[in-house]
Amino acid sequence: RVSDYVKSRLRNGGFVDRHIRYADLTGEGKTDAVVLVHSGTSAGRIGLYIFSAGRGDILYLQYRNQRLYRASARTRPASDERPRGAVIYRQPIWDQGDRLCCPGAFRDTELRWSRRARRFKVVDRRVIDNVRPRFCRSDGDYCIAARRRKGRIYLSIKTTVYRGTSLLCVVAPDGFKDCDRFSFGRARRGARADT
Repeated sequence: RVSDYVKSRLRNGGFVDRHIRYADLTGEGKTDAVVLVHSGTSAGRIGLYIFSAGRGDILYLQYRNQRLYRASARTRPASDERPRGAVIYRQPIWDQGDRLCCPGAFRDTELRWSRRARRFKVVDRRVIDNVRPRFCRSDGDYCIAARRRKGRIYLSIKTTVYRGTSLLCVVAPDGFKDCDRFSFGRARRGARADT
């Protein structure tokens, strides 16, 4: 049940990630294992597998995702408040002009065990923006710079093509959205706005 691509990488420099995460994810009182496969290349972790303990020494493969790229994963064990634990895996999202090291955002996918279906299901997907210190479009239409000062994030937008009033919306991690209008002021080259 391992894809040909993952098998190929394991034969040619790929490896099973040393940091296996153990937690009770199914709420059955047994420890489950979250295993990542690393490509051995810049593609990073390309496969995610969740194993549950059966009778004796038998492990059952309960979930697999073999189409990942530079992924990471964390676990949230079962507790009194949450009878079933969760696995959250993260993948980067690059915008045009982003370097490989510094994606513009991340996509988190949360998996939880479904007793009725007897398998792990996706219960939530969310995109988390990465506050980049600077980003410029490849065509040079605009540049954005962000800086943090005394717990606040300030955004500066410079443009050579846009004029007049614009609408800026910011979405917080909890989903709260706030929008405000602003005008571009004159700068030495083009226009600039600070908010």
